[in-house]
Amino acid sequence: MQVECGLCGYKFLYRIQGRKGNLSAICPKCKHRNTIGKTQILLGNLKRKLVKKKSQLIYLGTLFEKYGMIRITKRNKKDRRCPSYQLEILIRHEDKDIPRKIKKVLEIGKVYRRWDIQRPTYYWIAYGYKAGAVLQFLYPYLRAKRKPAKIAFEFQNRVTKRGRANLNKNEIEYRESLRGQLNSF
Repeated sequence: MQVECGLCGYKFLYRIQGRKGNLSAICPKCKHRNTIGKTQILLGNLKRKLVKKKSQLIYLGTLFEKYGMIRITKRNKKDRRCPSYQLEILIRHEDKDIPRKIKKVLEIGKVYRRWDIQRPTYYWIAYGYKAGAVLQFLYPYLRAKRKPAKIAFEFQNRVTKRGRANLNKNEIEYRESLRGQLNSF
């Protein structure tokens, strides 16, 4: 994945230095340490895997258009003062092989089964920054879900890295409004 140095503007391929939570790329020109986000690394890995498989991307985009859902979930825990919000994307299908194939191709998310009235329904679901990365990758192949995807990107850009920050009333209202906009689609 190509990274642009924050100090000198030189573009270079990253090499990871540091431990799991402390990822950085060192510029070969000025030796400046540039922090790399998890989403950037995940997008780079997805791009490397799927760049030769454009037909699979089109297929995933079509599946997401028909069976997919974008939502922002809210959790109220008793031990916390303010609620936490998280981005989710999921694909719901009655055939168990389709969600399993999505997980196998993307190597992201979880597959689980729920019983609807008389038959099982299978879900592939991704949370948080991983959901944002997959959505960003599928965005060029979306038509009807472009507006919800833009709202999801707006939400993801405002979420802190750890997601457990104390939110003020304005931020809670803003996140609730984004959540309401997504629920209207």
